[in-house]
Amino acid sequence: MYIVIPISYWGLDVHGAKKFPIFSSHLFTYQGQPYNISAIVNKNFEIDMVQYEKQGRINLSTLFSLTYGFGFATIASTLTHVALFYGREIYERFRASYKGKEDIHTRLMRKYKDIPSWWFHVLLGVAIAVSLVLCIFLNDQVQMPWWGLLFASVIAFIFTLPISVITATTNMTPGLNIITEYVMGIIYPGRPIANVCFKTYGYMSMDQAVSFLNDFKLGHYMKIPPRSMFLVQVHDLFPAGYQYNIYHILIYKCYY
Repeated sequence: MYIVIPISYWGLDVHGAKKFPIFSSHLFTYQGQPYNISAIVNKNFEIDMVQYEKQGRINLSTLFSLTYGFGFATIASTLTHVALFYGREIYERFRASYKGKEDIHTRLMRKYKDIPSWWFHVLLGVAIAVSLVLCIFLNDQVQMPWWGLLFASVIAFIFTLPISVITATTNMTPGLNIITEYVMGIIYPGRPIANVCFKTYGYMSMDQAVSFLNDFKLGHYMKIPPRSMFLVQVHDLFPAGYQYNIYHILIYKCYY
């Protein structure tokens, strides 16, 4: 990034890069003026293609556009890297756990009661049920159809393992925000609220799952009872959600 961005901006002036700031998350017209997003969105929060064609296509700053490009490369390389360098190890560890082979940490944790599988199943079922109700009965507000929720859940499920491996080995967590935005934008275009909802369920579900696993790994090494770890994490969702809504009300005067 430190090499490509200066060359693209000052050296090659790729796609008229000097018309825009080198670093900005804002959107611009072709002339380099701020893009009026409100003008291309109708009262139903859908894209008005007539107004979009009138104002012209959206342009990004050099850093922002290259961040998106490298984001796609990161996701693709995550899958191939984990498959090539950790595929056999993942398979062997799965077989070892299936046969009941345990390391010293697992043996020490045996004195605590394990978490019943149905706890996770109930939590997953409740989350999907509430989300489906949201997508079906409040579709005018969220715009996302029910199949978008299921598709986002599948994406989160597929990427959780490889991204967890990258997080565990590098302490860096690749995001799914770019790929989820792109996929939903192709299959269900013109609906920005649906795009954000799809990104939330696809990206944040994976991100929270990785954080969940990270906490369990730490608890495993620190010999914290698994049930206590699970209950504390689930319990903290409620005050965290309450605090976040209060923050929005006080700072942005935004009521849900």
